[in-house]
Amino acid sequence: MPTTSSLRTLITCLVLIVALPRAAGAEDQMEGDFDGDGFADLVVADGNYLEKGTEVGRVRIYPGRERGVSSISVWEARGVGADSRFGSAVAVVDVNHDGYDDLLVAAGAPDAERPIELFLGSFVGLADRAAWSGVESGLGESLGAWFEPRAEQLALLAGSKR
Repeated sequence: MPTTSSLRTLITCLVLIVALPRAAGAEDQMEGDFDGDGFADLVVADGNYLEKGTEVGRVRIYPGRERGVSSISVWEARGVGADSRFGSAVAVVDVNHDGYDDLLVAAGAPDAERPIELFLGSFVGLADRAAWSGVESGLGESLGAWFEPRAEQLALLAGSKR
């Protein structure tokens, strides 16, 4: 069960990520240890990634190794549908406190209803499918404000998938 302190840290992290302005074509990069091997894996999120002339968005994970980060991605997820902008905001957090970092991915613009998906980490890395998904609704509502009242339910759901 997440503590109030860990939830505040998570919410602060999410709000900061959503609030950062992004230039067109920019990629977000951050680190997390999704497989628990002690090496930082690189997250590269590009909500503006083009496929067939539309911004579907894409998130890739490059595994950390003893000699640095691999140049070959081991995980990839893309948006579904025209202009879905999957990966327009991402956060790395151990939501279920199992020792593996998890990945929250938002799609679309922050001032619109946008889907958010949670991918859980494990000893084999990030799961191929989202363990949980929801929609951030309410114009101008921050991801952090959306997440706070749902954090306990989300953590329970994520923990039940282990």
